[in-house]
Amino acid sequence: MQKQISLTWRHPMKSEIRTTLRQHPERACPEDIQQILAEGYLAHVGYSEAEQTYVIPFSYHFDPAEPDWLYLHGSPVSHSLLALAQGIPACIEVTQLEGLVFSRSAKYHSMNYRSVVCFGRGQVVTDLARKREIFDAMIARYHPGRAVEADYEAPSEAQLRGSLMVAIQIEAASAKQRQGGPKGPLDSQIFAPGQAGVVLLEPRQEHWRPALWSQPPFQISTETARIEPEALYALLKPTYWNQRLTPEGLLRRLKHSLCFGLYHAAELIGFARLVTDHDSFAYLADVVVDPHWRGQGLGSWLTACILEHPVMAQIRWCLLSTRDAHELYRKQGFEAHQKPEKLMVYIPPHMRGEERLA
Repeated sequence: MQKQISLTWRHPMKSEIRTTLRQHPERACPEDIQQILAEGYLAHVGYSEAEQTYVIPFSYHFDPAEPDWLYLHGSPVSHSLLALAQGIPACIEVTQLEGLVFSRSAKYHSMNYRSVVCFGRGQVVTDLARKREIFDAMIARYHPGRAVEADYEAPSEAQLRGSLMVAIQIEAASAKQRQGGPKGPLDSQIFAPGQAGVVLLEPRQEHWRPALWSQPPFQISTETARIEPEALYALLKPTYWNQRLTPEGLLRRLKHSLCFGLYHAAELIGFARLVTDHDSFAYLADVVVDPHWRGQGLGSWLTACILEHPVMAQIRWCLLSTRDAHELYRKQGFEAHQKPEKLMVYIPPHMRGEERLA
């Protein structure tokens, strides 16, 4: 049974040295220690052995319900884990990088972040039930929404025994953050030369779980990473509305759309995408089925699955443009706008005189 201690406890001789912020002490945020550790992805673990210092990246597990413990795991022959398992002093750092800060002065370029540095010592976790519990909790933290058996196979006893898990008991910790915009002498002057501001970095996807429909041997998935851009480019380039498509442009479409891939086994044979704000509006585009697979109702199935997606329950209306597939879409519930005079379109000068809408 692991003894529980409080993070407010500090070593009487070393706490001030180890946890006191000297640079920008006003940025201290000790109340956020647990949240930062619970939301972090990567820990850098430092320790010294035989006159050599090591800093090794690890995935890790931390649960605010156990605020004094952090768990690492890996190969049973890992040099780092074997050293930490002996209880040598360790320093663990976790940082969340939230934005890049651009200033009109070279000195004041910066980053927005939240970071924790904690100190402690490790001990081996040998109880198999406890290891299984930690692994399940770690998967749930990194990959929310997934369930054992439904989404992945539970670790076997052999796999549990074949993994070395070390629990780090946290003895002391500090947290620091930088928030806000640039703070240079010219950054408040909105008409000064140059630009200043913050570029936010993309947050992690909450509750990543691709939508999936199956009619063996066919499958439809919204997992964008599953789509091979080269195969999709070969599908889309011959269509009448994609004569100007480039490989680079295709990557932008994939990044900024909700994508639906249609597969026969592992082969991409169809595709569609929604351009949407996930709240009020969506535009259905690039609906295509490989010519070799047409005539089997796959296009209708693909469209029906798109209309079943949860995002469609949020939006007010979905728009599309087609030259020759009106009947297919009418069967799915699409209709001509009752007041077409309300709709307008802007065609940029470089596209005028050409039919480019799809």
